Amino acid sequence: MNKFSLLFMVALLSSNLPGQNLYNPGGRSLLHLHSAWLLEKGSLTLQTNTSSYYNTVIVGSKNNGPVGTTVWQKNAVAGLNYAPGKHLEWGLTYNLYQDTQDVNRHISSSFLELKIKAANFGGLRNHFRLGLVANTVLPMGDSHNLAFEPYASGTMQFGLTGLVSYSSELLVPESGFNFHANVGFVQHSDAGENLTGAATDTFLVQAATRELLYGAAMVFPTNRLDLGLEVFGRGFASRPPVTAYGREDYLYLAPFINYRLNRKISFKVGMDIRLLKDEDRTNYTTTGIAPLHPDLPNYPGWRLRAGFKFYLTKPEPRKIQKNYVATTPVAKYADFAEESPETLQERLVRERRKIEEVEQELERIRYNQRKMAQTLKNLRLTLHGETGNNPSDTEKEAEKFTEEIDDITTQKDGG
Repeated sequence: MNKFSLLFMVALLSSNLPGQNLYNPGGRSLLHLHSAWLLEKGSLTLQTNTSSYYNTVIVGSKNNGPVGTTVWQKNAVAGLNYAPGKHLEWGLTYNLYQDTQDVNRHISSSFLELKIKAANFGGLRNHFRLGLVANTVLPMGDSHNLAFEPYASGTMQFGLTGLVSYSSELLVPESGFNFHANVGFVQHSDAGENLTGAATDTFLVQAATRELLYGAAMVFPTNRLDLGLEVFGRGFASRPPVTAYGREDYLYLAPFINYRLNRKISFKVGMDIRLLKDEDRTNYTTTGIAPLHPDLPNYPGWRLRAGFKFYLTKPEPRKIQKNYVATTPVAKYADFAEESPETLQERLVRERRKIEEVEQELERIRYNQRKMAQTLKNLRLTLHGETGNNPSDTEKEAEKFTEEIDDITTQKDGG
């Protein structure tokens, strides 16, 4: 991790802009949840995600017949994810379109999300990976306290989520059965805020709102089609005031499929199904905010999600197929070409392990070199101070030895 990346992470972790986790994860992640895997170093992806919800409710009668209206909520986002190193990934997501139409009014809003992910921690032969995601969201519109959406006060917030992932495959984890778990929190800085701005609303946020986020998922992959199932939810450790939409806890089940058109493009579609009962804890009588229809809870009973992912710089990691090995130039090496995909993956894992061991050895050599160079420098200063003359032959020999160490290290780097 370079100095810029480290400073970038510290700045992000110390920021307090609005944050929502378990949505629009991007990279090598699922529909809602993050995986503890990262994109390959140098990979850049573009992903889109849309959601929609519709419901027809009765609002009155005319000519002895019921009169209905359609209530809907739509959302569209696009995001970029980039991995500058093997343990770091950045993400930028923009809410292109967010629109809510209830029985009383039409509301639109948007946001800009920035996140950083430190993950892929675990040994090469460890089927588990660990990670951490911090994210911030900068609200771009005037409306934030919206029905059908997670609570948002329009003030500064901070989100942090821990990640763990398991796969039966070591080299390309998506190619084997995989399981994921996310646990996180969101700390709002909304104390003292009035959420509605209505003249009749005298309710203020008494204490900063705190949310607990959690989720788990499993994925059953095939060559082109992956079948997945997510469960994710939220509970409040400190609940917002009665003027807030979305102040209820929620729990959703989300089956989804991911279809790979090729190694550059994939399509994902799923359905959020609410598991908790209909509930509306918002107070509409004395707060001055418009009520929803009596048949509508603050969170929809279902929501359709769909999106595309594009690998812009490097192709998506895929399991090595036997026919692929047979058609590559290495097929002329019979002992290599005849190996099964599993045996070949084991060999590649071993080779990657050797590379990591060489990198660790180089780091040790560089560290020892720096210590030796400092010792030689101190020796030169001592000799120079005692003689009062130019550097002696001993000093020149020390400089020559340092140059030889540099040459050895450079040769190993090149190898």
